[in-house]
Amino acid sequence: VARAREILSGLERDELTRSGRPTLSIAGDSGSSQLGLFAVADRDAPTRSDVLGDRLTAIDIDDTTPRQALELLAELKKLAEEL
Repeated sequence: VARAREILSGLERDELTRSGRPTLSIAGDSGSSQLGLFAVADRDAPTRSDVLGDRLTAIDIDDTTPRQALELLAELKKLAEEL
């Protein structure tokens, strides 16, 4: 609850990243930190976000047709469901 209040306070002060998401910075001296959404016990194993992030990074957006974009979305959805 305390972390939610910190995030809400930041939102009320318009603390957003360039993409419009909350900065999630640590406010005050509470010592809390943002936890990873897809944290796993085995740090050597690739995480879901690693696999999806690598695949997204490999996409050449400027050279992607609308049809290819739809196929990529289907591929990414399938990949996300498998992980």
